[in-house]
Amino acid sequence: MDDELKRLLEQGRAAFAQKDYQRALTLFSEVIKLSGSFADVHNMLGMIFHRQGNYPAARNAFKRSLEINPDFAEPAMNLMVTLNDMGVPQEERRQEFDRLGVAVPQRGALDDFLKSKLANMYYDIGRIWDSVDKYDQAVDEYKRALKLKPEYHDIRLALAGAYRKMDQVRDAIAECHAILTRKASYVAARNLLGLCFHIQGEEDKAIAEWGKVITEDPDNRLAKVYLASVDSTSTKDDLDDVT
Repeated sequence: MDDELKRLLEQGRAAFAQKDYQRALTLFSEVIKLSGSFADVHNMLGMIFHRQGNYPAARNAFKRSLEINPDFAEPAMNLMVTLNDMGVPQEERRQEFDRLGVAVPQRGALDDFLKSKLANMYYDIGRIWDSVDKYDQAVDEYKRALKLKPEYHDIRLALAGAYRKMDQVRDAIAECHAILTRKASYVAARNLLGLCFHIQGEEDKAIAEWGKVITEDPDNRLAKVYLASVDSTSTKDDLDDVT
């Protein structure tokens, strides 16, 4: 792989992960000019086209992804959703998958896939409310997402963060514990738990949590800042300033 193609791929994938879809579209279009052999690029292009309401382009992109890698489950799910959104009859959908040599997604797998998509959609809406300090609305959206996908720890962490900003610290602590019970190595949740303990004046517990973070991740900057800030003059606002 030449350096220019590698650069475009890395930047395009980063832009897509950051939800900068227009930039991702531009970069991936350049990638395809150099090489059309990346199944994930065609899948991401299809997702962008689908978001734009350009279902025919999305359909073609997902098909191209599956032509490159027939075992790639995500574009198969995306293609099924797109065909459904286009109103394509069931028999025609089956024929399309047959032509691609790809199994039609089973109902259970498709339902789970749709739940994931909806959960992420509610999460994105919650983040928008969160960014403008509308925490009640953000909490509602995060809860909707978690009702569909309770195992999505990043969404639960966002819920805990919203509770903390609403001064509902006990609720924030409960959500952090729920995460750490399932994933003890999730340092972002442990950092937030330490902050919540600090807000409640439970300094020993706060220090213990941040110490666990340092044990797990010795270079964790936030935990180091928190620990350095906990002295006789530190306040809740002091630590809020570094979150």
